[in-house]
Amino acid sequence: MNTANSRCNPSSIHRFFSNDLAEDSCERLEYHVTSCVTCQERLQKESAEKDLWVATKESLQDDAYDLEPLSDTYSKLEYFSGHLDIQTLLDSLAPSDDPRMLGRLDGFEIAGVVGSGGMGIVLKAFEPALARYVAVKVLNPELWRNEMARQRFSREARAAASVIHENVIEIYSVSTDSAIPYLTMPYLRGETLAQRIANRGPLGVEEVLRISRQLAAGVGAAHRQGLVHRDIKPANVFLSQGAERVRITDFGLAYAVSDDRLTQTGVVSGTPAFMSPEQIKGESLDQRSDLFSLGSVMYMMCASDQPFHGETVMHKLRMICDETPTKLERINPSIPTWLAAIVDRLHQKSPDDRYASADELVRDLDSCLANLQNPLSFSQPKTIHRLQARYVKSARAPRSNFMAPIAYGCLLILLATGVTAGLSPQLFSGLLLAEKSDQPIALSGRVVNHKGEPVAGATVLAVQKTWPNDQYRQAALKTTTNADGTFTFKGFGIQGEKYAFLLTSLADGYAMTSQYKVVSDGQPQPLIILSVTPCDPTRIRVVDADGNALPDVKVLPDSRKTAAGEEHMTYSMQVSDGKATDKEGQVTLYAFAAKDTASIYVEQQGNVTSHSIQVGEPVNTIKLEAIKAPISVQGRVVTTDGKPLAEAKVIVVKKTWPGGRFRMEPVLSKTSDSGEFILKDFVPGQLKHEFMVTIIEPGFAMTSLYRGMDDADQDAPMNLVVEPTEVITFTLSDADGKPLAEVLLSPTQRETVDGVSHHNYSINREAVSVTTNAAGEATMSAWNAGEKGTLLYNVDGKVGTIEFQVPESRQISLRIPKAN
Repeated sequence: MNTANSRCNPSSIHRFFSNDLAEDSCERLEYHVTSCVTCQERLQKESAEKDLWVATKESLQDDAYDLEPLSDTYSKLEYFSGHLDIQTLLDSLAPSDDPRMLGRLDGFEIAGVVGSGGMGIVLKAFEPALARYVAVKVLNPELWRNEMARQRFSREARAAASVIHENVIEIYSVSTDSAIPYLTMPYLRGETLAQRIANRGPLGVEEVLRISRQLAAGVGAAHRQGLVHRDIKPANVFLSQGAERVRITDFGLAYAVSDDRLTQTGVVSGTPAFMSPEQIKGESLDQRSDLFSLGSVMYMMCASDQPFHGETVMHKLRMICDETPTKLERINPSIPTWLAAIVDRLHQKSPDDRYASADELVRDLDSCLANLQNPLSFSQPKTIHRLQARYVKSARAPRSNFMAPIAYGCLLILLATGVTAGLSPQLFSGLLLAEKSDQPIALSGRVVNHKGEPVAGATVLAVQKTWPNDQYRQAALKTTTNADGTFTFKGFGIQGEKYAFLLTSLADGYAMTSQYKVVSDGQPQPLIILSVTPCDPTRIRVVDADGNALPDVKVLPDSRKTAAGEEHMTYSMQVSDGKATDKEGQVTLYAFAAKDTASIYVEQQGNVTSHSIQVGEPVNTIKLEAIKAPISVQGRVVTTDGKPLAEAKVIVVKKTWPGGRFRMEPVLSKTSDSGEFILKDFVPGQLKHEFMVTIIEPGFAMTSLYRGMDDADQDAPMNLVVEPTEVITFTLSDADGKPLAEVLLSPTQRETVDGVSHHNYSINREAVSVTTNAAGEATMSAWNAGEKGTLLYNVDGKVGTIEFQVPESRQISLRIPKAN
């Protein structure tokens, strides 16, 4: 290949990672990258963030922490002071020639104690023969003479060693015949999943999927070896530091399904909070028991709380057998319904109603993760849509408050095993389901000060509104409070399970406060109280790189974190509503109190940046870098025969803002006579901008293109090709067959016969919508015959989606279901 004609094309690298590059283009790119340092750096940056590369490098090179002097290691045992088993173990070690070490066990120099549990103690050790650090798990000294315990310990080593998988802990060696039984494993830096949840609280949806996918893959590998783990819980899930990998540990309770000696009915083993119903009842188990436990682990990642509560262990076990946990999305409103539906399926009481295998779960999690990361290239599988529909339907069904007892024989088994330890009661709350009506939701509230007095004239923002399929409308809605401090947002209507709002109050003289609120269709809404506390003004001064004052710069409060760790947010995308700096470059905000950590947006000539300040200084100074030239998004729209399409409507529906957030309001434009368009308001704010361009023009099929672009990447215009198509006539009627007039219809998705999807995520639906006439009819030309499509409809403020396939007749009759 002639490299003289091979030049740098940054967009090709992005398309390569999006699987959107033709085979011959991939070959050219690979050939070019081998000799181009610039593109090698771009490739590295595109494939992973810098922090991930650094962490990966650190995890692969020599362990600097391990190479530190260990003379003070013993002092680190203060946490375990008074632990007789650990002291007994340390006293039993042979002396070491290395004064930094605690002792010697066979060929291992013991450097320290990592942790301990009921069955064993984990040590950090150095293996001189291979010059590496390992983890040595030693059977608890009090069990050294217990033959059954030694057999179980040996079984753990055999079970774990038989599973060769990247998500299962490796076993290096095992010694169960010596006086001190032990096994060796990799020494890993990181934390258990239980520690991460305790430290961070609920995990993000993408992190939940990523961890769950690896956990399910590891469980599936054990199942393929005929093993049931029986103790899947957060404490047995290890998250490696750096290039994070999930590893399942502690196979001490694992058994082979084919081993009749270990599958006796009536044997109860496991951690009560994460047992399956059949495990509690002492019934024979198969792999689906682990899937129930995995569902409990996923629930805890989403809610930072166990799914089943009880004042005693007995009560908790009864809950697992007879009750369903509180709906995840009510505990954590950020959890999408489809994820709650997956957890719900894993939590089915009958194994036949759960996933049939861990591999089946892995496939669903892979699809959901791909859709979450790149919704335009990957759609959610139909299995998830069906699962979500069943979940929503079951949630609406009346439920009994009756708790049936576990069989009397099961109670005797539990009592016989001595499982009677009590648990600390934990409070939890849920949102009761109510019958839905056809009336739109009205969200009302009141802003009061710390004395309970009304605050009039306060600005109130509602900045998130749920749309169908868990999409969010982020354009902020704004109002002000009345003389009695009350406010109302009207007309929220949707054919769906819930809405999610972030309500924020901003009032001069008071610190910002916010409240996340989830409501359901037709459900009576209690008055929302936003309580604000008085605060002193926060003065901010904005200067350029040389320290000169910058007047007429907009400053908008974004989030407030109190000294106690409470966080209040606006998430408002309307920077134009911020306060402008005066001629001295100063502005006064009443959003923060002393000792708060504040995050604010600053907008200067269209360039938006995010800044963090510590409140308490007389004046907080923000220094702005020189403004970079705005990025131009440009392209050309042509027909299939290469002719330019003039006056075509161009809609850009996502624009990256600082901190990885998205501005969802569409940017509208039209093509010129030569079919060209240019959008000039994309201002640099971070490394990459992401957006989708959609063309919807009468007489042509809808097309769209998703694009990521660096600040400096302005030399690759887009080329969008539209196909001519005929008009489709839609006839809408209600559930009783009555025509629906004045209904707003918007094309939202087109799937070609070849499976290619085009989307329109425009929030300004009116820009691409048509309205039905008195006969319920409307015409549109966004699809070809045989293609699948999705319409978004608005009936009296209620918004929903409906799918269809275009017949040859191009006549489509659709019925809008009644609101549930």
